[in-house]
Amino acid sequence: MPRKIARATESAEKLVKEHGIEFLADVPRSKWPSSHKSTLDAIIDLGQRKFDSYGLGNADNTDDIEPWKLHIKDQVVLLTEKVKRQRKRNESTWRSACEPIVFARLEAEVACRKCRKRVWRAEIEPTRDGTSSAAEALRKRRRNREPCRCPRAARSQDYLEAVGLNPIFCHREDEVVTLEPKVARSLDHKDRKYQKPDAIYGLRQTRNIENLLNDSRKGDMELDGETGATSKLLREELNPSASLDREGDELLFPFLVVEAKAGKSDCEWEDIQVQTAFPIKIFLDTQNRLRSAAGRRSSWQAGPLVWFFANRGKDWRVSAAYIGQEQLAGTISVRTCYRVLELWRGSIDTRDGALQLLLLVDHVFAWARDIYREDIIHELRVLASGENDAASSRYSDIDIFSTQLQEEYSGISNEDDNETFQEYIALQKAYTDLSSDGAVVRNAAFVENRYCCIYVTRDNLQTLLHSMHERKTQQLCHLVIDQMYDSFLLDLPTLVGMEEEWTGNVRRSSSARLTQTRFQAVIASTNYLSEDWHQVRELFVIAIAEDAWDAILYASKSWEDIHNASRPRPQGVVDRGLMLTTLKRLRAGTTSEVLLAAITRRAVRVVLSLGDAIFSDQSSAVKNLSKGYSYNTTLDDGLLRHIVHHIYDFFNRGVWGPSVPFIQSSKRFDQQSLLRINVDPFPTREGPLKVSDDGCVIVSSSFHAEDQTGSRATICLYQVDGASEIGTKEDLLGKIVHTIETFDVYHTTQENEPSNSVISSSAGAPWDVPWNLQKTYGLYSGQFEYLSLVRKMNSDLQRCIIPKTQGSMRESAESALHLLSRILNPWQDPRRVITDVAMRNFVIYKIMTNEISFWKKRAAQRQSHESTSLCRLCEHISEQSVAVCKECHRALNDAKAEQWLYDAIVSEPSLYVNAYGGSDSYNSSYARRRDILPEGLSGYPKLGETFNDMVELLAQCKEFGEWLRQKREARKRGPAKKRKRQDDESGEEEEMTTNSDSSD
Repeated sequence: MPRKIARATESAEKLVKEHGIEFLADVPRSKWPSSHKSTLDAIIDLGQRKFDSYGLGNADNTDDIEPWKLHIKDQVVLLTEKVKRQRKRNESTWRSACEPIVFARLEAEVACRKCRKRVWRAEIEPTRDGTSSAAEALRKRRRNREPCRCPRAARSQDYLEAVGLNPIFCHREDEVVTLEPKVARSLDHKDRKYQKPDAIYGLRQTRNIENLLNDSRKGDMELDGETGATSKLLREELNPSASLDREGDELLFPFLVVEAKAGKSDCEWEDIQVQTAFPIKIFLDTQNRLRSAAGRRSSWQAGPLVWFFANRGKDWRVSAAYIGQEQLAGTISVRTCYRVLELWRGSIDTRDGALQLLLLVDHVFAWARDIYREDIIHELRVLASGENDAASSRYSDIDIFSTQLQEEYSGISNEDDNETFQEYIALQKAYTDLSSDGAVVRNAAFVENRYCCIYVTRDNLQTLLHSMHERKTQQLCHLVIDQMYDSFLLDLPTLVGMEEEWTGNVRRSSSARLTQTRFQAVIASTNYLSEDWHQVRELFVIAIAEDAWDAILYASKSWEDIHNASRPRPQGVVDRGLMLTTLKRLRAGTTSEVLLAAITRRAVRVVLSLGDAIFSDQSSAVKNLSKGYSYNTTLDDGLLRHIVHHIYDFFNRGVWGPSVPFIQSSKRFDQQSLLRINVDPFPTREGPLKVSDDGCVIVSSSFHAEDQTGSRATICLYQVDGASEIGTKEDLLGKIVHTIETFDVYHTTQENEPSNSVISSSAGAPWDVPWNLQKTYGLYSGQFEYLSLVRKMNSDLQRCIIPKTQGSMRESAESALHLLSRILNPWQDPRRVITDVAMRNFVIYKIMTNEISFWKKRAAQRQSHESTSLCRLCEHISEQSVAVCKECHRALNDAKAEQWLYDAIVSEPSLYVNAYGGSDSYNSSYARRRDILPEGLSGYPKLGETFNDMVELLAQCKEFGEWLRQKREARKRGPAKKRKRQDDESGEEEEMTTNSDSSD
């Protein structure tokens, strides 16, 4: 480039200074911005690495060396060789030879598609300072990262690695950056309206970022001095493209700029700096505009940062640009300044220099992935109103493989990414941090939607059939045919729309023929709690193309029975709009309604009702009167779900799910309280959810697995009402204790997989995974696991707040009669080993008699101040000399409570059991028999002891358990002693007989 064009004019240099742009070198670390210190420190450290000592591990075992270190040393050798061949070449030749190697990390994936472990990690990974949830999430992800050990030949088909396609970042070559009009008028250049850096790197517009930018700003957020709702999109208000061309794959929030010159160029370094100064300023302003818009809600602690790579042939310089403040001379005013701090300079014709440059690029890449991109997305979520579900839903960018995490809890979908799953976990982190060994805390606002469809066409059917043993294929086809009894016909656009409605994932068909094909489909939905207590909402579909049925019928029968096979008849043709409305109703509901569906493990199937609705509850149907049919749901046994699970698991050879064409799966995370679904949910059999006055619900799982933290928590307290923020620990402890004292517990299971394979089971067999549970709410008679959570929080707060009782209605009930309707034996998992019946009965007995005693004492205290006779149960005026009024008398006679509870309520005084297992005499017309004690409690001498709080009751339970153990051991020894005594007596008789015979 001729000197007269490249040489920056004095007016341009002056203009750069007027706009507060400074290029600085040799700045002491004490003057560096504290918000970027850890990042800049890493650059200085990496700039001192040496080629000869880099990547040295155990000389006898190269497996001790991370594989990417060996690779990067190979790249260093290649780069230095290329540099030696470019002497006296022009700028384009230099760039084409060196930049593909230098910036290769910004162009490639970093995770193996086979094992999903890392094929690369930065030498020094960027960090977040402090103890924020984002910092902790980043540290946890890094602890879980492991190097890929797959042979390189095994990754030969990885097109992302082969062609260098990274779906996170976007870059432009010689891209025009439009300058501000005032700056453009002041520049003395022919092309003064714009400047063209050699390369610019920024974020790619993934689905999540696109949804956020296409949302409007929240009404209470201020931007450019304006507040209130606006019709403008965030894209229009923020200008994330930073004056770049928006055509094609849009580049957003640029963070790196490159300016290159040939080795023989007569351009000075100052010329390169001035030439790139205003693009750097524009990129910083673009980032800062986003941060300023978030205002006080911003959590972007580090703030804007732009990297500047400049070179003249083999000589390179790396700088970092940030925004600062400086005081104007002679005034108290300050102005914004843009400081470009040089951090490293070196020559890549040496191996040390080439290694250092590649390591610096690696670090910038890791920073952009792990910190910068997450900060940008979080700030956008703060601003987005959520009108297009951007704030309430987190979509899976399933093409970004290296950001995906291995699924850590049970379920069919394994596709997750850092952008979705980590934000979801970060929102829950404040709750998960409170977890103890026996109990955990969760917020009920968050729900994971999972979708899986077995999508069978004529083209992919043979792959499915030939992948299994013939016998298993026959059984599978037979089971699928049996499930199609309530199927209906739909087209491919409807099938695609169903997945989009459930998870937001849109699929495109590559075959025009399939668009015209009709599918016979069945649909089922399940709600449950995962092993780590997260709510899951699934939709399962089996869709079989009409032209694939002959092959399925053939595969389902033996040759002798093939002529008897028949295709199930569909019930009708699906209306796309009504079907999508039906799926909305399955997702609709308040936070408490959705949690109740997960607790009761709702499993339903979508059915087509011809003519009049086939359900008695007409209000629950989605109707289309003009076409004469409606949609509804019916309870399902879970078999359809198990079939889909079996097929998915059979073909799932890795951690990211099957790659076969007949399985389609996706997921999305919803914040239920923010969803805007304008339809009513389907009614449920159990409801509404019993939420405490503190907005909490306690759930017990009677069959559990180890969660992510390695604990075996069997109790979870859900925060149902109120904001998603956890509040103070003091407030939460008070809520937990009060909820324990005043509300009973819901009972469910977290075991969601059948114990045996569906294929190996016979058709029609009862499936051992329970669904649609009933009587889930009732008295908790477990081992008081919630006390571990209370103890932990008390220890953290140095408090001593202990629940006095459990599930008591003393604050809300008017009389003791409510005890008759209390469910003492709520649902228990039939697959679990039966709990010690005597211990369960002991807990139930102690809690109930404690409540009965309270109500009778209260009635007695009131009676002592009244001249008239009061009913001892409801405390209303009763007839003279009659202890129980007529209303209570009728209620007691109608009650179906256990005999011991009935007698305990009507006895006077409260039931007392003596050491012999009997009860003291009392005169009551309601006593029906004397064998009133629950099983296993007879004979316990301390059964009548009272307790002041649940810790004392726990101690009494342990004491009773020891007594019970000794009693059972004595019982076992009894028959042995009896047998021994019988043997001794028999021996004596034989001896006497022998002696008698001898005397004779």
